[in-house]
Amino acid sequence: MDAMPRWLLDSVADPAAFLAAYGWYILIAGVVYVAYGRPALDEARGRRALRAANDPRRVESLDGKRAAAVAARQRQLDEDVAARPPAPAPKPAARPKPQRAPVVTASPLMGHAGGGGGGYQRDPDAFASFGGGGGRREAPAGCKLYVGNISFDMTQGDLNQLFGPYGRVNDTYLPTDRETGQPRGFAFVTFSNPDEAQAAIAALDGVETDGRALRVNVSDPRGGGGGGGGG
Repeated sequence: MDAMPRWLLDSVADPAAFLAAYGWYILIAGVVYVAYGRPALDEARGRRALRAANDPRRVESLDGKRAAAVAARQRQLDEDVAARPPAPAPKPAARPKPQRAPVVTASPLMGHAGGGGGGYQRDPDAFASFGGGGGRREAPAGCKLYVGNISFDMTQGDLNQLFGPYGRVNDTYLPTDRETGQPRGFAFVTFSNPDEAQAAIAALDGVETDGRALRVNVSDPRGGGGGGGGG
């Protein structure tokens, strides 16, 4: 105890008296520290940190860690790429099919070229062999029907609606006068098979439509149907 400073002995023996005697000194010392000592201490710490940051050994250590991290990341990416299944080989592009030039052949409905305009004249005999042009192509036997005594106001849509319930209608044709363009009062209806054609004959032959009794029978391939057109 004898070696202890007097002021420390007084602070232990009588704290109140010690603060009364030395309190102002302690307060002034604290203010001086805050005003001058603390900034100086912070500046010293900053200088030490700056020196540490510029230390070549520290820089080399940080660079080594960064390089190691980058290398590890690259290895991970390489392993991920290697683990992926190989992409399928692209299919070869399809070669375009060569376009065949259309072949123009003489139709049995066309004759020789005329001397004046260079066009083709329709052969009446060949035209009649197609049932008056009804199907515009040859139909299987028993599939093309002649429909006579129809109204001049009837259209192909009306024919399809009239004959459609009895089977698949492949073609309908309403001949017109070549000079006036008016309907000729009869038509041709082609079904996909003879059974459907016979069903249409049984259902519609003699049926009155638009004030006219229809005449429905199998078309004669040489000259049309079983009768003329309506009046």
